[in-house]
Amino acid sequence: MNFDSHPLQISKVTDHSQADALLQLMKRAMMLYAQEARIPLYRRDGSYTLTALNETRGDMVEAMNREDLLAANLNGEWVGSVRLVSDHELGKTLLTRFCVEPRYRSQGIGAELLETACSFLKEQGIREVYLYTAQENTRLLEFYKRHGFFLYSVNSGRPYPRVCLLRYL
Repeated sequence: MNFDSHPLQISKVTDHSQADALLQLMKRAMMLYAQEARIPLYRRDGSYTLTALNETRGDMVEAMNREDLLAANLNGEWVGSVRLVSDHELGKTLLTRFCVEPRYRSQGIGAELLETACSFLKEQGIREVYLYTAQENTRLLEFYKRHGFFLYSVNSGRPYPRVCLLRYL
């Protein structure tokens, strides 16, 4: 996609009025992620197996208050977001809830968001960025590898096998 005619804007979001829109974006993207990774969606108690899908508006507001929440906006619409949970003393961050609006996939938004997040973290003195993803989601694993992440560990736990990836900044 050519962002020159429709500029993609990535910024840190702290405005609580945006929580609902960002929560719905994340849930749409996570549903697709679960489908691609062949993750069973529901537990016996009716809750979702992906923690993100159980989150509420309050959880999103809490993330805005306690973590760094970066989001990509295209023509007034939220099209991607990522949470950054940082330990500044250790110089490490967990990159989580990375998502792109499903209808905008493969248009460079995820790459731009990921690189902006890493630049943002580097400016804050963060040296290591970790993330977890489903082992089955080979498309996403390859995306992360193209952006400097490498395999750090494998967890064969429930509800699905995950890998931890690491990128040095």
